[in-house]
Amino acid sequence: MGNTYLTKQGLSKLQEEYSDLIANGRQKAAERIKAAIESGGYEDNIQYDLELEKQTLLERRISELESILSDYKIIDEKKAKIAADFISIGAMVKVECDGEVDKFKIVGSVEANPIKNLISNESPVGQALLGSKVGDVIEVTTPVVKLKYKILEVFYE
Repeated sequence: MGNTYLTKQGLSKLQEEYSDLIANGRQKAAERIKAAIESGGYEDNIQYDLELEKQTLLERRISELESILSDYKIIDEKKAKIAADFISIGAMVKVECDGEVDKFKIVGSVEANPIKNLISNESPVGQALLGSKVGDVIEVTTPVVKLKYKILEVFYE
């Protein structure tokens, strides 16, 4: 997978999710499968098939979390503050695009959530912003649209 960039908060959330899935998720899945078997056996039992599918998804998520948690890099926001003139992972960025001002934080892809203004360092916008500084105008081209962003402010929380 390569290095996955995480904030300290993001790491904590993933560790909590992993612990919960191991401690509770597997047990609950086993109980639901057992109940489905007791109510209708193995064959032609839609509920049993559904619970097996849920268990498969649970195990897939556990495996994904194990992979992330075995190879991650914490975003060093203290180090980033020293070089605050340039945008790096962990930066809060205030930009202007088409007359509108927007603010977001650049995070690793695992933590990205555009609804919460957390954009991935691997996204077209994130990639274009990295290394830029206040006053720069960057152009971002996606399959759908071409946008220009003027960087107004860079700061680290």
